Amino acid sequence: GERMVARLRCQLYASILKQEIAFFDDHKSGELVSRLGSDTSLLQQVISQSIPEALLGVIKTVVAIGLMFWISPALAGVSIASVFIIFMVALPLGQSLDACGV
Repeated sequence: GERMVARLRCQLYASILKQEIAFFDDHKSGELVSRLGSDTSLLQQVISQSIPEALLGVIKTVVAIGLMFWISPALAGVSIASVFIIFMVALPLGQSLDACGV
């Protein structure tokens, strides 16, 4: 993750250096460098923490569903069908609440 972020940071610095002078009239160089540092740090955090956590969550879910079917396929089917039905009811409800601005 760190190598990729360092490579991205170098590419972004090179891209900033290739800009026309008029670009720097509209955008202050200190703001650009600050933004570059904070954005790449955030990207590094996502790559090093969030992606592995999401992958671990997916693996845990797959293993849990597998164990549910191994223990009781009928009960696992009912559980998964219930979750699917709740999702199908909650999705339109959430979209209508979003349209209302709530």
